[in-house]
Amino acid sequence: MSTPERVVFNLGFVGMIFGLPFLTWYFAISFIHYDAGLVLPDAEFWSHIEPPSLVLVGFYLLWIAFQAGLAARLPGRMTLGAPLPDGRRLEYRLNGLLALALTVGVAFGAVAPGLEHLRRS
Repeated sequence: MSTPERVVFNLGFVGMIFGLPFLTWYFAISFIHYDAGLVLPDAEFWSHIEPPSLVLVGFYLLWIAFQAGLAARLPGRMTLGAPLPDGRRLEYRLNGLLALALTVGVAFGAVAPGLEHLRRS
């Protein structure tokens, strides 16, 4: 991959990391408050975003630490990645499927107690 291609690739990655949360907020706000209409965001539109609470920030950091712990500690077969420009190949642990299963299990376990009200209806 040439340097200009690498720069464009990295810009796309950064754009997704920082742009998708705003796009998600935009669609959620337009769906909830504007009957799913496409609107030009103004001050009133963005006022529907609440700042995160300390509990939410703490939960998010705990979740990131949990994911990092899964990536570092779960067993998995080791494999070599694609060759780098200097010829080296990095080693990767293939444990993503097990990490996904544990993540879904933990998420379900965290949400399931809140589903009690569905049984009564």
